[in-house]
Amino acid sequence: MPVAKVYIVEDEAITALDIKRTLEKLNYEIVGIKDRGEDAIDDIAKLSPDAVLMDITLKGELDGIETARLLNIRKKIPVIYLTAHFDDETIDRSKSTNPYGFLLKPLNDRDLNSCLRMALYRFDTENKLNESESRLNAAKKKNLLLFNSLNSTALILNAEGLITSVNRYSEKEKFATTHFLNSDIRKVFPGKTGNKLFQLSEDTLKKGKRNIFKHIIKSGENSYNYETEFLKYSESEVLVIFSELNKVPENEFAVNKSEQKYRNLVKNSPFSITRLLIKTNKYEYVNDEFIRQSGYTLEEFNSLSYDEYFKLIHNDDREKVMNEYTGWIKEGCPGLKNLIYRIKNKNNEDIWLESYHFADKSIDGKIEAVNQVYININKQKKYEEILSESKQYLDAFFQQSFDGIFIAKTEKPVKWNKSKNNENDIEEILNSIRIVRANKPLADQFGTTVSDVLNVSPLEYYGTDIRKVKTRWKKFLDNGYSHISEYFSRADGSKIFIEGDYYCLYDNSKNFTGYLGIQRDMTERQIADEKLKLSEEKFRAVAESMPAQVVIYQDNRFVYANQYSEVITGYKINEILKKNFWDLVHDDYKDLVKERGEKRLKGEYAPENYEFSIVAKDKTEKWLNYSARIINYDGKKAVLGVATDITESRKIRDKIKQSEEKYRNFVNHSSEGIYRLEFRKPVPVNLAVDEQADLLKENVFIAECNRVFAQMYEYDSPDEIMGKNVNYLKYQNPDILSRIMKFIMNDYIIIDDEVSEIDAAGKRKYFIVNIFGVIENELLTSIWGVQREITEKKKSEKELQKSLEEKDILLKEIHHRVKNNLQIVTSLLKLQAGYVKDEKVKQLFRESQNRVQSMSLIHQKLYQTRDLAHIDFREYIETVTVHLQHSYGILEDRVKINTEVSNLVMSIDNAIPAGLIINELVSNSLKHAFPGGRKGNIYINAAYDEYKGEYWLLIRDDGKGIDHGLDINNSDSFGLKLVNTLVKQLAGIIEVVVKGGTEFRIHFKSADYKDRNS
Repeated sequence: MPVAKVYIVEDEAITALDIKRTLEKLNYEIVGIKDRGEDAIDDIAKLSPDAVLMDITLKGELDGIETARLLNIRKKIPVIYLTAHFDDETIDRSKSTNPYGFLLKPLNDRDLNSCLRMALYRFDTENKLNESESRLNAAKKKNLLLFNSLNSTALILNAEGLITSVNRYSEKEKFATTHFLNSDIRKVFPGKTGNKLFQLSEDTLKKGKRNIFKHIIKSGENSYNYETEFLKYSESEVLVIFSELNKVPENEFAVNKSEQKYRNLVKNSPFSITRLLIKTNKYEYVNDEFIRQSGYTLEEFNSLSYDEYFKLIHNDDREKVMNEYTGWIKEGCPGLKNLIYRIKNKNNEDIWLESYHFADKSIDGKIEAVNQVYININKQKKYEEILSESKQYLDAFFQQSFDGIFIAKTEKPVKWNKSKNNENDIEEILNSIRIVRANKPLADQFGTTVSDVLNVSPLEYYGTDIRKVKTRWKKFLDNGYSHISEYFSRADGSKIFIEGDYYCLYDNSKNFTGYLGIQRDMTERQIADEKLKLSEEKFRAVAESMPAQVVIYQDNRFVYANQYSEVITGYKINEILKKNFWDLVHDDYKDLVKERGEKRLKGEYAPENYEFSIVAKDKTEKWLNYSARIINYDGKKAVLGVATDITESRKIRDKIKQSEEKYRNFVNHSSEGIYRLEFRKPVPVNLAVDEQADLLKENVFIAECNRVFAQMYEYDSPDEIMGKNVNYLKYQNPDILSRIMKFIMNDYIIIDDEVSEIDAAGKRKYFIVNIFGVIENELLTSIWGVQREITEKKKSEKELQKSLEEKDILLKEIHHRVKNNLQIVTSLLKLQAGYVKDEKVKQLFRESQNRVQSMSLIHQKLYQTRDLAHIDFREYIETVTVHLQHSYGILEDRVKINTEVSNLVMSIDNAIPAGLIINELVSNSLKHAFPGGRKGNIYINAAYDEYKGEYWLLIRDDGKGIDHGLDINNSDSFGLKLVNTLVKQLAGIIEVVVKGGTEFRIHFKSADYKDRNS
């Protein structure tokens, strides 16, 4: 499954393709690519990608920022900008689209992947937080409704003892409450009462337990008895409820009216509300919301048994809830009891409830009923889990990011107003803000530890220039965002170039509370940019001093021209820069120059050097020798062109042309085939022979030829083959590579070389060829050739050899019969061995089979060759050693046989004994040199010394070695006796070396094959 679906909006096709392939390797799905913003908008809306990579600079009516703005109107999708420039104006414009990241070109795989993952995670987290925040706000509204529905004065205190909220009932209270908000409770109730209220509030917040305080409040000349209850409201707030003791309604009418309002409120409340009568232990009332949530009517609920009622509470919460609730009942139901637990409704669904319980008491304090309010907090619990999970994701990203990330916080929030003079606020921020969290990459960037980074003041980053610091901070606070690219000093004095993004953090009241920083070490890239700048300066210095036209064109337009361009063209530089690169070219060459230039920009092949003419400003025609190559200019592909004025040399060439016409008359009327070959790229003669041969074969083409040469290959006209590779000709030499290497090794000259060539139908032609290579500046630039056909002559020669071929066939048949007979012998030995029980005897049969197999392979080579005196011994060695390994069941991963044999040929008189020698010695090594599963190597070298006319054989192993006192002439081993006998047969010499294994050195004179007539 892909990581995410990504849409790419990029007007550089090569860049888009590179991003696509990179992301597909990283397991992203690319759902679309467009090069224009207006084309992408509908496509993105239809495909619904998870993220969009957007180039800021696009072709067409819309740039990347405008495209992103229109996308945001339709649907919220995270957009990451791709840009080669990162200026303040672009950043200011892009802020309105809420970008999820910026990637500077050229891109690298790690940054691309990291930025995409961070954007996707941030987008997902924002969605979850927004949803959670809306749910929490709804819960707060419900809590506020309950808060205001209390039939007593209620306050909310924060940890400092400040009153942050009062309910509506407080307006009816006997003591004035209008001045309570944002006041310290110790000042609202001065003296011991206020201090006691504050202390109980602190205790409730710290321990989470309920507190009750009975006291007297004076209002004017009157005094009133109150019971004040303290309940924990949140992690930093306490609910304080004032209840007047012995309170009596003013009249029955007011009571009835209030009761009616209460009933309406309860019935239509969005919370579940019940009333339990203590005397009967039955519910007097349940409202509509209770019936909807629980699924039980009042009658059904009252009919539940104790066990059934008990089992409604979730098993994990049951014991705790019942203990707390019964404890509260036993204590006499003091104040407001708050519980949080789960129940199962009639549909067996789990519901999280936050419940509030308060008792109705008679004048004598006896409990008459318990009122209960239930708030469904399923969604709140769900979003608490989401928030917890999001925090874990954020922590993981914070620690695993390759970028340095930190969070700095102020001691207290600061209300920032960018329109006013707020220098005091900046000083307050700078003096109090500290880094409170940082990851290891940030510490690594500054060459210190994470613990040393914490609590660092911003002033330590900027030095002592306070005015500069304040200016930067004012701009940062005004914008809410900042991007920097600059050098910083590490603790050890070294410099580091940082590129970072910084975002202001705010509380719910839009007050500044700190900022988030994400920064990366760009030192190496900055050094590279500085070197590039220096390189460009050097280029301009050289270009301006050259006596030739130097230009750069990009997207078909000139973007640079040196001073000498004015001399050649007659146009001023500012005039040249307004033209397409082909505008000055003569009409006869304009299409050619345009085609090659555009191919070059696309990365396709085009000649790097050629000639054409231009029309100067004064209308004169000038000839230029033009050289071009692809470069990178300002982060994009461009072409660097250098042109020299060759107008005068062209005039001289025109005169030469006349003499060439005389030459062509001679060539065209010659009775022999004449041709000239050239190369797409000249071939360096200082390369290795095989490299030259490959280049020559791939790049050669027929530059010119006469009619006789074309007719030799059955073409009517030279035009049919000129410009074609020689591989195009109907007749080809099967061994063309050997011919080419022979030409190279013979100093690029071949005289009277007889060659045969064949067509696809098998028809063969014969030629006598003379060829001569032209070398200029260590480069082979062309080949001249003259050839004569001798096919008819060869036909008569073939007839003379017909009888010889018949002899060859007969002889091969004999060898075939011999080989079959040897196979029969081998099979017989193998079958006989099957009846033998003795393992040693079986081994002897196997060795005999191998010896027969060795001779059989020699006859196989004889059968395959036309020349009975020349057997390919290299192929033989490779074949026989593979056979021996299989025969002894020893795989190459244990004993490896290494052969180093050049193109070695032998006559049959040499090959059979030499083959048997190798068979015996390799078998001996495989059997004895590597006992007990030991690993090792066997080495076989064979060569022919032309100077001495001797063959050399070397068979060596790195096994355990043989006895130092071995006398090979008197050995008991049949195999070694056989080797010694065969060496003597070859009139050779054998030496045995025992050092780090066993080595046999054998050399013998060449015994050329001779016909035997008797």
